[in-house]
Amino acid sequence: MSDKQTQNSNSEEVDLGQLFNAIGRIFEKFFKFIGSIFKAVFSIFLLALKAIIVNFKIIAIVIIAAFIAGVVYERTQEPVYFGRMLVEPYFESKYQLASNIDYYNSLINNGNIEELASLFDIQKDDATQLVNFSLDAGPETENDLLKEYDSYLNTIDSTRAKNTTFKDYKENRDLFSSSIFSIEVKSFKRDIFRDLNEGFENSFENDYSKTLRTRRDSTIALKKRIFRRNLKQLDSMKLVYLSIKEEESKSGSGRLSIQGMMPVSQEKADTKEYELLQNELRLRDSLRVLDQQIIEENVYYDVISRFPELGSRDNSIFRKYKLIFPIVAFVLLSLLFLGIKTIKFIKSYE
Repeated sequence: MSDKQTQNSNSEEVDLGQLFNAIGRIFEKFFKFIGSIFKAVFSIFLLALKAIIVNFKIIAIVIIAAFIAGVVYERTQEPVYFGRMLVEPYFESKYQLASNIDYYNSLINNGNIEELASLFDIQKDDATQLVNFSLDAGPETENDLLKEYDSYLNTIDSTRAKNTTFKDYKENRDLFSSSIFSIEVKSFKRDIFRDLNEGFENSFENDYSKTLRTRRDSTIALKKRIFRRNLKQLDSMKLVYLSIKEEESKSGSGRLSIQGMMPVSQEKADTKEYELLQNELRLRDSLRVLDQQIIEENVYYDVISRFPELGSRDNSIFRKYKLIFPIVAFVLLSLLFLGIKTIKFIKSYE
């Protein structure tokens, strides 16, 4: 019996030993794999550094020549100016604005200057100076985003609202999630931007926006009629309770019976008067909100800031050719060296 137990114990020890050895070999292979990756990256880095050191003179000459060519080309180019306009569209007119921006760019790319000049009511010579149009989201603070987030949660069901965090909302926003938009125009002419302000008025009006505005106005008019009718009913009820109080004051009694109806107490009349007053205040406040909405959103867009009188010079990285040319030259030179090495390797491969 003890021999069998000893044999079982030895077999279990052997199995555990084999298991630990297998785990050890797996970790050893894993660390070797990680080490080979670092070794390969380090080797590539050293080979690239070696190629730069060996061919330093050629690389330096090419980069200096590219820098000089970039400086010369940059000075020969006509300066580009830009101006920005901030707007707040209503009645979903932002979609029409984005569509029109694309249309304006297509007119510039196709050379249809006459149509572009007609749309903005500017001279044809001025229209030829336009470079491109772009539409971006306007400036937004964290508080603005929080307000939009709260409004969004009110439009979805409670289950989904619990699973939607503020971070998720910010990551899933797109251009049309904004309420304020920045329209940027680039031009070779510095003082053309003021002439474009009026031309953008037609960028917001479309049949869909007009339908939404008409529907909104009709809905508000219907609500106002209902609220005014309810106010008239409240006024009639107030007159009834005032007459009751007058009768109570004349009789000097706290209770009054009207033509066989149940007696009305003084306490009950006071309570009803207070409720009627509260209802009247709520109705008048609702009418005020509707009137305020009509005043605030009575147009298809609001201009927060117009185009400036004079544009600012565009000094973006894409127009710094003295930096772009050397970078492009270095990349092309690297590809050339890589191609030569590849060809030599293929020729010597057996």
